[in-house]
Amino acid sequence: MKKKMLFALLLLLTQYAFAGCKTIPEGKYFTLSMRTTGSACYQYYVASGNMPVFTLKNKKGQADFDLAIYNDSEFSKRIGLSEYSGTASELLTLATEDYNKYFYIIVTNASNNSGTYELYAKQIDFANQFGEVFAETMVDYAIEWSLKALLGIDQDSSASTQQNAARTSAAISSMLQGKTLAGTSRDLLIDEIKRSTVGDGFISDFTVNYAISIIDEIYEYY
Repeated sequence: MKKKMLFALLLLLTQYAFAGCKTIPEGKYFTLSMRTTGSACYQYYVASGNMPVFTLKNKKGQADFDLAIYNDSEFSKRIGLSEYSGTASELLTLATEDYNKYFYIIVTNASNNSGTYELYAKQIDFANQFGEVFAETMVDYAIEWSLKALLGIDQDSSASTQQNAARTSAAISSMLQGKTLAGTSRDLLIDEIKRSTVGDGFISDFTVNYAISIIDEIYEYY
């Protein structure tokens, strides 16, 4: 509750302090030294069907840096908030939707210590991950269809086989999207995906390797 109140106060100050937010270019990051209870504003463009991933790393000092993601430049709708306390890195993903828009990122120092951070923003193109282009943008369907295509599952396959493909894609998607993943290890996510898919009787080298490739993308800067 205390952290949320601080975010609200700093957001109010940020709206007056910034005439415009700095744009984060693809493949680049921002580094900034910040005094106590400071804030900074950024914007990042996300294409349709891609999953945004934000990583905030404390590079120097004992500051508790946090980030909040907003849906518009008026900061009227917050859609993501890191919740990890201390100097450890923050890792936040958003669900995949039909975006084609900018998101607005507020970095705050929620402590009485100064420090220096690095902010990374990237987006995962699921179509590129399995090497095919799909017209639909929702990742749940994209993952499911990629599994079916690469494993030879079609309309003539048994109902149980098709159902297992859907369950496997849902397991991968739900564990990776719209999550605060700070403090969650890469290996733990992989083990959970293996457990879920084995439980459905639908495990394959492709399923695991595909999930691992997505996880590696998410954890690239963490």
